[in-house]
Amino acid sequence: MKCFRRSNFIPVVIFLSLLLAGFMYVAFHGTPAPQTSMTLQDVTPIDPEAYQKQMAAIMHEYDQDMAAAQKNQDRLLVVQKTLSDVLDVRVPAEYKEAHLTLVVGLNEMQQNIQDLPEDPLDDGVLQTIDSIKAENPWLAQ
Repeated sequence: MKCFRRSNFIPVVIFLSLLLAGFMYVAFHGTPAPQTSMTLQDVTPIDPEAYQKQMAAIMHEYDQDMAAAQKNQDRLLVVQKTLSDVLDVRVPAEYKEAHLTLVVGLNEMQQNIQDLPEDPLDDGVLQTIDSIKAENPWLAQ
């Protein structure tokens, strides 16, 4: 009777071994890992003159809108739009520092207006943008 039990046990072991091997094959080889598609931006060089013209147009629109704004809420909308436009521009390497300074200045202006929504805009806040324009005369063209 002992021999009868061993003969029944061997097929069960073989079946379980094959089942485990099949599971391992499917788990490791059955379905490939999903491919992530990365799209790289075109690495074309940015024309500094085109950047200057684009930024000059943005700053010209900023100047016009700020002159027309009567309340700080209007000024806040102008600053937010200008900040968004400036952040959308691709920047050549030689203008990165000036661009970053302008973004920081606009962000500070936005924070100042949000902190004091009813008060008139402080001239010190406007001087930040004016000093950036003075350092980069092509912004005022």
